[in-house]
Amino acid sequence: MRCRIGIGMGMINCVLSFLLLFLLHCSWRETRVFRGSTTDWKSDQIIYIVSKEKYKAICVMDIDGQNVRELYRDYSKALQSGMAVSKDGKWLAFLRGNKNVPGTDCPYAAGIINLLNLNDFTGRDIERKQLLLMSQPHYSWSPTRNQIAYTDFNWNVYIYDAETETKRIVVAEDSSPLSLYLPRWSPDGKRIAGVNVLGIYVIDVNNPVPVPINDIDEGLGPIEAMCWLSEQELLFSYEGGGLFKINVATGEKVSINPLTTIDIALSPDRQLIAAVQDSGIDIHEPSNIYVMKIDGSDHRNLAEQKGWNDNFNPCWSTDGTYIVFASTLHSWDRTRSEIYIMDADGQNQKRLTFTEDGNCYNPTWVARRE
Repeated sequence: MRCRIGIGMGMINCVLSFLLLFLLHCSWRETRVFRGSTTDWKSDQIIYIVSKEKYKAICVMDIDGQNVRELYRDYSKALQSGMAVSKDGKWLAFLRGNKNVPGTDCPYAAGIINLLNLNDFTGRDIERKQLLLMSQPHYSWSPTRNQIAYTDFNWNVYIYDAETETKRIVVAEDSSPLSLYLPRWSPDGKRIAGVNVLGIYVIDVNNPVPVPINDIDEGLGPIEAMCWLSEQELLFSYEGGGLFKINVATGEKVSINPLTTIDIALSPDRQLIAAVQDSGIDIHEPSNIYVMKIDGSDHRNLAEQKGWNDNFNPCWSTDGTYIVFASTLHSWDRTRSEIYIMDADGQNQKRLTFTEDGNCYNPTWVARRE
């Protein structure tokens, strides 16, 4: 009898031990790991996302594709597109999907903004309730200081200071009829533009009263992407097609290109636009990277490839000499992407990454440290 009891207790202990190890394993699998790097940042670098079967990671490499290092690994694979580096190159902001959002069935309906200090590789969450995930992130860095403007899951607009670790609300959803997203700083860092279902609004950060600039064209749908061309003009695209610029003082809107524009990147001198575009006719049509002047003239396809390959995520080098981007050129079925680089005129295209068991995308250029 005692022998049977002993065997039974032994089996129970084995089961409990197994369950404990399993829970620890699951917990470890969700761990986010900041991994540090030996780079001295004395040369320009390219940061990008790698997605593999068991994890996603943020990596960094030299601009020739050499000296690849891993900065961050996420075993939950919740890492999303939309990284952004602060003006001084000290902070990297990126987005992780948040699975614990009440009132939604989408597994990653909201996200967590994370900051990674590129000097000492320490990380922190700055907001655990970020707005719905999109190709265009709902946050942006100030061009004049280490501050982020972002929209949270409750449609409030905040400004977070990475140095002081403080935040202040700019637009509160419950005190305004507005629900602003896609917050974008003006070049002087004194205003923030945002959009909602009604139109485009501009906010003075010291006097946060949203001023309407333009109504949404209902026939073209919501705004897909937006940035400031200058202190007087905004550049934006509709989901339904077309690239436009608008004068924030007069509200005058001008169409500069009719193609469906998914993403836009402005050159450092603000004279050229790199845009991911397609005709919008066929959902299976490949997207390509076009460059044009800010008035829409001299419209050229820089990364056109043979076959139906996608080119996307354009990012200018800090001196405007190069454009780094993601492409499925090497993938016969358009399911895998790698990082490429080319001259600003489209010449000398070169593949930088060779991740045969995953995807590389969302390249972000980081300037060398003085």
